Formats: sequence, structure tokens, C-alpha cells
Amino acid sequence: MSDNEYIEKTLVYRTIKQVPEIRDSSTILNSFFSNCEGNSLQVFCDVESNLAKGEYEEAETALSSINPDKEIESNYKEYYRIFIKSKTEDLSSTDSSSLIDLAGMCPYIDGSIVYQARALYNSFFNSYHTYSDECLEDGGARIGKNGNLESKIEVILKTQLYPNPNDGNFVIRFQKILGKQSVEIKIINNIGQIEFLETKQIDLNNELSLKPNLLNGTYFIKLKLEDGTNDIHRLIINK
Repeated sequence: MSDNEYIEKTLVYRTIKQVPEIRDSSTILNSFFSNCEGNSLQVFCDVESNLAKGEYEEAETALSSINPDKEIESNYKEYYRIFIKSKTEDLSSTDSSSLIDLAGMCPYIDGSIVYQARALYNSFFNSYHTYSDECLEDGGARIGKNGNLESKIEVILKTQLYPNPNDGNFVIRFQKILGKQSVEIKIINNIGQIEFLETKQIDLNNELSLKPNLLNGTYFIKLKLEDGTNDIHRLIINK
């Protein structure tokens, strides 16, 4: 099956899964649906169902059963791996780079998962990338054309947050000596609302001490340096 065929079969499978009466009215579609049991089309749908219910361990288990034999399957598996990790722990610099690569692919060739990667990237890093989907060739690679970039985004992912969980008092330590740069600190709750926004200067110990007045719960804390580099952590408050 070519990548384009895989994309088309993905659309058919998802449609007839959501609207069973369609497949019940067609012997061909019913046979196609039955033949998909246990393959990646069905497993990816199961993964999405688990994620929608917040069942991340179950989603991870289902995902581990897939052994991609084509690039487009690898794209889906990698995106869901990153998404699951984003919900349970901090992303590494490798995860961030992989997400950026997925967001820059061509959805018409590399799968609609590209759209989800773009949404996750913009949500996580508070960026404003838009893509025209006029797919280009770049040294043999297929990429989406970046139509508009309203802010410079470069993820460094080289800070530590401790302790975590904490009682609302915590420290951000920068692994790289940055001097007295100013840092924008934004803390966002799990429904996307900004709970805390402040700009502070890194102290002589290369740290930031923070005491935001937050209720118990899980948040994302985003850091933006003067040069445009960014970092993000999952923050757990438990007083």
C-alpha cells in the first residue's frame, strides 16, 4: 500500500467506524472494516479513544503493538508517543525536535497527523506558525510551506524545575549560564487559561525563585528568554 492509499484507507476506516450503518449497507465496506481488525488503522483509532478518556497507559500499551512498515505509520506513532509524554512528563529536546519535524511535513502525503502536530506545537510553545500546505521539496524531503511566522520560536529545553510536585514554591535552574537576562514566565492551567504572567531577571545563581498563588492541580509553565528561546515544564501543585 502506498502512502496515498494509506491516507485514503484511513479516511474510509474512520468514517465507517463512526457511522456503522454505512458499512452495514455494503458488503465491500463491511469486509474492508473486518480486515482492518488488529492492523494499524484500527489500533491508532483505539489509541485516540484512550487519549480522549485520559487513559494514557492504555494508549501507550496499544501504541507499542504497532511495528510501522511505512513512513506514514511511523509519523502517527511518533506523534502519539510525543502527545502521551506531554501529558505525563516533560518533553526532551529530542521530542521537541521530532514534533517540529512532524509539524513541518506535508499533510497530503505524510498524513493528517501533521495537522495535530502543528496544533500541539503551537499550543505548547505559544507560537504562531501557519502553513499554506503548498507542499515543497527540500533535498528530497517533503515539507509543508511555512506561510507566516509571527514570532521566533526556538526551544532550548535546558532548564530544571524543582521540586516538582511542590506546594507552590519552586525554582527554575538554567543549565546554561545566561547572565542577567529577563525571562517571561507564563503559567497556564489545563483548560488553556493564563494563571500567572510575569517577567523576572535571572539571579546570580542562574536561577529563578517563584511563588505563584496557585490552587492544587497540574499546569504548564512556559519560559521565554530575551533572545526568543523557549522552554516548557509540566508543573504539579500539591499543598
